[in-house]
Amino acid sequence: MSLGSAATDAIRHGFLRSIAGRLLLWFLALALLPLAALGLVTTRMATSAVEHSVRDNLVKVAAAKSAELERYAAERLSDASGVANVQGLRRTVAYMTRPAGAEWEGPVPGPVSMKAVTQSLGYRHLFAVDLAGKVLMASDDAVKPGDSAVDGAFAGTELAAAIGRARILLQMEMTPFAQYAVSPDPLAFIVCPIMNDGGIVGVLCAALGPERFWAMLGDVTGLGETGELLACRRAGDELVVSAPLRLVDDAAFRMRITPGSPMWPTASAAASGARGWGPVTDYRGEDTTAAWCYLPTYRWGIVVKQDAEEAYAMVAAQERTVLALAAAIAVVVAVAAIVVARSISTPLRTAVAVANRVADGDLRADVGSTAKDETGALLDGIRGMTEDLRALIGRIKESSATLGAVASSIGQSTEAQREIAGEHGASTTQAVAASREISATGQELARTMDQVDAVASGTRTKAAEGRHGLAEIEGAMARLERGAGTVSATLGTISERAAGVNAVVATMVNVANQTNLLSINASIEAEAAGEHGRGFRVVAQEVARLADRTARAALEIERMVRDMQSSVGGGVREMGAFSDEVRRSTEAVARISGGLADVIADVESISRSFGEVAEGMRAQSTGAEQIRDAMVRLADGAQRTAMALEVTASAASELRAAVGGLDREVSRFRT
Repeated sequence: MSLGSAATDAIRHGFLRSIAGRLLLWFLALALLPLAALGLVTTRMATSAVEHSVRDNLVKVAAAKSAELERYAAERLSDASGVANVQGLRRTVAYMTRPAGAEWEGPVPGPVSMKAVTQSLGYRHLFAVDLAGKVLMASDDAVKPGDSAVDGAFAGTELAAAIGRARILLQMEMTPFAQYAVSPDPLAFIVCPIMNDGGIVGVLCAALGPERFWAMLGDVTGLGETGELLACRRAGDELVVSAPLRLVDDAAFRMRITPGSPMWPTASAAASGARGWGPVTDYRGEDTTAAWCYLPTYRWGIVVKQDAEEAYAMVAAQERTVLALAAAIAVVVAVAAIVVARSISTPLRTAVAVANRVADGDLRADVGSTAKDETGALLDGIRGMTEDLRALIGRIKESSATLGAVASSIGQSTEAQREIAGEHGASTTQAVAASREISATGQELARTMDQVDAVASGTRTKAAEGRHGLAEIEGAMARLERGAGTVSATLGTISERAAGVNAVVATMVNVANQTNLLSINASIEAEAAGEHGRGFRVVAQEVARLADRTARAALEIERMVRDMQSSVGGGVREMGAFSDEVRRSTEAVARISGGLADVIADVESISRSFGEVAEGMRAQSTGAEQIRDAMVRLADGAQRTAMALEVTASAASELRAAVGGLDREVSRFRT
C-alpha cells in the first residue's frame, strides 16, 4: 500500500468515526433508503404496467392483423365463390366438359369474359379448368387454354394439390403464397369448385398478387419506430419469410429462419398454430418483445414485435428520473448534514482542544462560546471547570509547600527524639541487667543465709550437682560447636558443587549457541535446496527454537545457582559467627564451672558466717526486686517510645514522598 493510499484510508476512517461523518451517513440513509424503496416499488409497478401495456398492444395488433387478413381472405373467397356460381360460367364450363357426342339441352352458352372479371375483382390471373386440370378458359396469356394446371409448370405446386382437393372434396380454399413460373411475384390461388345441376363440372382458379397482403402486413401503426410484422411459413425443416419486413425490404421468400437461430423457437411456435407473447431475440440478435399467432387461411405464423429498448423506454426514463432525483436529494441531504454536523462538531472540537490543553497541564485556555444550545452550555461548563481547577491547583501548590516544611520539621524532631530514646533505652537496659543480677544474687544469698545453719551439707550437694550440670552444658556446647563446623563444611561443599553447576551451565550456553549457529547454517542450506529442503528447513527452525529455549533455561539456572551461592555464602558466614559464639559460651561455662568450684570451697569455709548477714541480705534482696521491677517498666516504656518514634519517622518519610509526588504532579499545571 502506498503512502498516499494509506493517508486516504486514514482520513476516510477518521471521517467515518467523526460526528460529521456519522450524521452524514445517517442523513443519507434516512433520506435515500425510503427513496430507494419508493423508486423500486414505483419502477416495479411502472415496469409491470408497461409490460401489460406493451403486451396488450402487441396482442391487439396481432389480433387485428390476423382478423384483417382473414377477413380479406374471406372476402376473396366469397368473390371467387360468387364468380364460380355465375350461371353463364357454370353452363359454359358444363358445355365445354360434356362427354363427346352428348346432346346439349337448350341454347349453346356464349363465351365468358374472364378478363373483365379479373379487372373488376382485382385478380392477377383467372382461369377455369376441367376435372382433369386442363385449362378451359383464361383471362390472359400467362395461362392459356389447353395448358395443364396440375402438370408441367404446375406439377407438385399448392395449386395442383388444391385443384385435387376441390375436385374430390368439393371444398373451396386459398393456397399459400408461393412462387410460380407464370409470375415473377409470389401468388396465392383461390380454388373453388364449379357446380352445375348438382355435380362438379370444373374448378375456378383465381390468382391473387401479394401487394394487398404485403400492404396490410407492412402497416406498423401502433408499433413505434422499431416495430414490424413477420409472416413465415414452414418449408421442410426451415421457415420461409412470406412478406417484406420493415427493416429488410427484400425478405419475402429470401430470408429463411433455420433451427438454432435466435428467432426459431418463437417463429416455429407461431407457424405451428400456437399463440403467445414474451421477450424474443429477433433475427438481428436484438432483444425485442413480441406477440405471435397463426393464420390458418394463409398457413402463416405471424410475429408482431418491437424492440425492447423502445417498448420499455418509459421505464428507462422513469429509472433515470428516479436516479437523478436520488442524486439531487443526496446532494441536498449531504449539504444539510454537513451544515448540521459543523454546527455540532465545531463547538465539540473546541471543547476537545481545551480538554487536551487541560490534560497537558495548561489551565490558561480561554473558552469563549456564543452558542445558546447544549454545545454552548458544554463550553461554559468547561470554562467554569477550568477556572475552578486553576484556583484548586493554586491552593494545592500553597498547601504542598506548607506540608513540605512541616514534614521536614517532623523529620528533624523525630531524628533528635530517636537519638535520645536510643541513649535512654541503652541506659535502661544496662540498669535492668544490673538490677536483675543484684536481685538474683540477693535472693540466692538470702536463701543461702536462711539454710546455711541447718542444711550446709545440702548446699554443698546442690553446688556439686550444679557443677555437674555445668559440665554437661560444657559438653553440649562442645558438640554444638562440632555440629556448627560440620554444617559450615557442608555449606562449603554445596558452594563448590554450585560452582561446578555454573561450569555445566556455561557449557550448556555454549552448546545452545553452537546449535543455533548450526540451525542457521541448516536453514541456509535448506533455502538453497529449494522445495527439497522444505522439511529440513522446518527441522532447522525447530532446532533453533529448542536452542533458544535451552539457552534461556541455562541462563535461568545460572541465575538460580548465583542466588544459591549467595545464600550459601551467607549461611557459611552465619555458621562461622555462630561457631565462634558457641566457643566463647563454652569458655564462659568452663570459667563459671571453675568459679563455682571455688564458691563451693568458700561456702564450706565460711558457712558459719552467713547466718550473721542473712537478715541484711533479705532486706537487700527485697530492695533489689523493687529496683528491678521499676527498671523493667522503664525499659518497656523506652522500647515503646522507640517504636513510636520509628512509626513517626516512617510517617514523616512517607509524608515527604507524598509531598514530593504532589509537587511533581502540580508542577506541570501552568496557571
